[in-house]
Amino acid sequence: MKKGKSLLWLMITKGYWLFSFIVIMLVVNFLTILIKNPIFNEIVSFTNQNIPLIIIMAVIFCLAEFFELLNFPFNLPAPLFNATGAVLMVSFIQKVFLLLGAIINEPLIQTIDEYMALVSTVVFVVVIIAGYAGILIELLKKNFMVGQSDRLLDKACK
Repeated sequence: MKKGKSLLWLMITKGYWLFSFIVIMLVVNFLTILIKNPIFNEIVSFTNQNIPLIIIMAVIFCLAEFFELLNFPFNLPAPLFNATGAVLMVSFIQKVFLLLGAIINEPLIQTIDEYMALVSTVVFVVVIIAGYAGILIELLKKNFMVGQSDRLLDKACK
């Protein structure tokens, strides 16, 4: 395990955020009874419809963070989970833009659908490359530090 974070701390913080999200959603759903604004109700309905996507996204990012805690080679799946979560996040952002386009009746925002496959692919590839580059840099730093300490020990012994 890497220094600074632990699996227990990861589970506590992610559990706290999931609990907070559920409480906020319960409060907001209760407010729809009191607030008779159609836009507010549409946004709450949109969020309710996307709760499974939000939770799946959170679980995937949590798995990525778990693998990031591990040392090489066990951290190799982390970029894959991060990239998958990023694609799901792009999908959610697309849905938000479509909702905004429907609310403000702007057809230009509706054309965003045409580019989402390209955007999702680019995001996936960039996150994968950045993730594996980060792992490689960590390995090189570790090897450089080990090599440097070995040279210092050799000089001290002479």
